[in-house]
Amino acid sequence: MIVVSNTTPLSELFKIGELDLLRIVYGHILIPQAVWDELRQAREFPDLASTVEQAEWVEVRAGQNPTAVHALQQRYAKLKLGVGECAAIALASEVNATRVILDDRKAREAAKAEGLPLIGTLGVLLLAHRQQLITAEKAREILDKLYRGSFHLGEALNQSMLDQITLPEGEHKST
Repeated sequence: MIVVSNTTPLSELFKIGELDLLRIVYGHILIPQAVWDELRQAREFPDLASTVEQAEWVEVRAGQNPTAVHALQQRYAKLKLGVGECAAIALASEVNATRVILDDRKAREAAKAEGLPLIGTLGVLLLAHRQQLITAEKAREILDKLYRGSFHLGEALNQSMLDQITLPEGEHKST
């Protein structure tokens, strides 16, 4: 399985102390150089880059086509995509990724138009729960941290996610 991630899934999970969720679900992920550069420039979270750098399961991979990012930015100029988003889409296309992890709606629109298999941070969380890699209680805890943090998650989507994270018999919701 080849999985490429954009900046947001890494940074948002790092902020809530749950970066390891990506390793639990995928074992190994690729990030393009542009995403690595964005992580290194995250001034609010100076430990983000060093944490990702020490994560042996995250691999920075330079794309082989230097014009691919620019071509994507031109093709989707109306969407005003960032360099990291375009680099993630370009790398995912180049390596024929099994999944590309993107949260931004416009980036997801472009990736879908490129025929890439998508998932977002919330999808990764649901996948971890459904594959029983984490308990329902842990999934709800991560969701709550995302909801209360800087992740853009409205009340309706939060409730929908809660409804999808079922608590098996014997597992109790904490207050």
